[in-house]
This record gives sequence, C-alpha cells and structure tokens, in this order.
Amino acid sequence: MKNLIDRYVKLTLESDDREYDPEYYYRRDPNMCWGTAGAGIFFTCQDGTALFLLRSGKCAQPFTWGIPGGGMDEGWHRKPLPPTKYSKQEFFDTAVRETREECGSLPPGLSIDQVGKVTTYQDRGFVYKTFITELTEKQKQVWKPVSTDGETLDFKWVSLEEAQVKQSIDGKQLHFGVKYTMSKM
Repeated sequence: MKNLIDRYVKLTLESDDREYDPEYYYRRDPNMCWGTAGAGIFFTCQDGTALFLLRSGKCAQPFTWGIPGGGMDEGWHRKPLPPTKYSKQEFFDTAVRETREECGSLPPGLSIDQVGKVTTYQDRGFVYKTFITELTEKQKQVWKPVSTDGETLDFKWVSLEEAQVKQSIDGKQLHFGVKYTMSKM
C-alpha cells in the first residue's frame, strides 16, 4: 500500500513540477502531526506589525504563512495521542531552538520578559504552545532573519490588523495555528 501511495504522490508532484518527496502524504493528512507536542514564537512589534514566515513544501501545511516553531520531538504521529507531560520551560526552549533553526538567529536582546501571553492549541492529544512576544522597533530593525533549514521561503513583517482581517498575505493563507493564536490575542 505504501508503494502505491508513493507512486501516486510522485505522479501528483511531477504534474505540479515539485520535487518528489515520500513524506508528502503525511504532511497533508490532518490526522498526522510532527512530534507529540510543539511550540513557537509569534513575534509582534511595538509598531503594530508581526513577523510571518512562508512555509516551504517541506513542511506540514505548506505554502501558508506561519511563525517559527516546531515539534518537541521527532517523527510522524497519528492522532489521538496520549497526554503530554512537558513543562512550560521545555515548550519555551523548543520555541527558541526552532526560531534559531528557521530564522538563523534570535532577535538581539530577546528576553523572556518580552513574552506577554502564551496560547495553547490542543487537538486530540497534540499540544502546541505559542509564546507571543513583543519586540521593540530597534530589535525589529536590527534583526534580519535568514532561512537556514529550507523550511522557510520568505519572511515578511505585516500589519497585524491587516493579517487578522484578510487571513492571508500576498494571496497565500495564514497557517491555521496562526489564525488560532490571533483569535486569542
């Protein structure tokens, strides 16, 4: 069965001019998740903007605008999952690690004190914590995120209000997790 699925995915990808990826099927299955839990940082700025990352085809929910973040552990898992037992600090450490991986660095002078609110998304045992962090205009100006892991195609600072109203940027949808976080702000 897996070989049949791989052949179908390969034909589908070839018709879309995308590189063949045997995990394509798993990234598009809503019952699958990478890791048993995850975390990210939603960077906002005092000037009313927020940082969005355009997710590459290597990611779940590809070609949507998301935030730096990822799984606490590796591997594809089918929901429902057993309850997670990670601490808030472990979630934050994951968010920081993922920001370094996806943006190449952290904003200069980033402090835990800049975390204003934490949202928690839960889906059949999978838990994702988003740390909403407000940067100063100087931090935003100095920090230049760079894709280092192939998961990000573009970075864009966008008016938070505009993103909330349109639910998209440049015609591409916001990741469902970003929509969830913005609804809780």
